[in-house]
Amino acid sequence: MHKGHSLTRRDLLRRGAILVGNTTVFSGLLASCRGATPEASPTAAPAPAALATPTPMTMATPAASPTPAAAAKRGGTLRVAIIGELPALDPQFTTATIAANITWHMFEALFYRDKQFSPKPLLAESYEFTENNKVLTIKLRSNVKFHDGRPLTADDAIASLLRYSKLSGRGRNLFTRVANLDKVDSHTIRFESKEPTGIALNLLSPGRFLHHAEGSC
Repeated sequence: MHKGHSLTRRDLLRRGAILVGNTTVFSGLLASCRGATPEASPTAAPAPAALATPTPMTMATPAASPTPAAAAKRGGTLRVAIIGELPALDPQFTTATIAANITWHMFEALFYRDKQFSPKPLLAESYEFTENNKVLTIKLRSNVKFHDGRPLTADDAIASLLRYSKLSGRGRNLFTRVANLDKVDSHTIRFESKEPTGIALNLLSPGRFLHHAEGSC
């Protein structure tokens, strides 16, 4: 049996410190063996925002129906702009369209043209083609008066048409086909043509107005 060495107070303190240090190191190794704390799982992608509920379309309210125009009244003044000055107020004397457009509202002829430009009776009450369209008989409306109150008669119609045959190119064109123009009665006239013609009514439409037999228009 070997004789043991005695321990001093200093030796005990040193060995205790070593033991404590080893314990600390051992604890650190155990922690390392367990592995590092796992990373936090990635954050899930945010849920898409809810789609906004579409606002229902509001239908526009129809505009209120226009108020019916007041009843028509006689009289008053109508102002109309035109492209220039009229060369004359006689549509038989001038070929200017502007004169015809204005005087159509002032004078009346045996026939007018409807929206299809077809001749229709105006101062004529009726008409008839006979003898293979060589004869045109026109009956005038009764109780038609001029501005001075005088009644329209067959004499006025013939005088107006003869003037038309001299002043107007269209009138001359028409009367090259006419063999005779005469009075049947106080309200009836008759054209006798040299040959059948289909343009007579057109050449007796607006611009071929009637006037007093005793004077100019």
